Amino acid sequence: MKFIKNNQTIVLIVLINVLSFVFICLPFLQSSKFLVADQIGHVFATTYMRDHLLPDISGWNPFQNLGYPQGSHYPPLVQYLVAIISYVLKFDITDIYKWLIVITLLS
Repeated sequence: MKFIKNNQTIVLIVLINVLSFVFICLPFLQSSKFLVADQIGHVFATTYMRDHLLPDISGWNPFQNLGYPQGSHYPPLVQYLVAIISYVLKFDITDIYKWLIVITLLS
């Protein structure tokens, strides 16, 4: 009890993180409604990067926008990170994107 009184701010931040994880992040992770708005394009670009462009950061993507140099006009760090995690750990790309969003929300 003395620890809680001395560190009320820390306890409050931890409590807010736990509650937001339980009530916001868990339903988001369990939801299958992730591919809405522009997420479809991000997932496809990451899939193309994993299957055709790795280990290069950029290259020609002929499937979107009648072809464009992927990785040179849009910051490719997140797509590159998700593609590497998906390639190494064999996880689904949408699940990795969901976990990155959750980690961002909780940080």
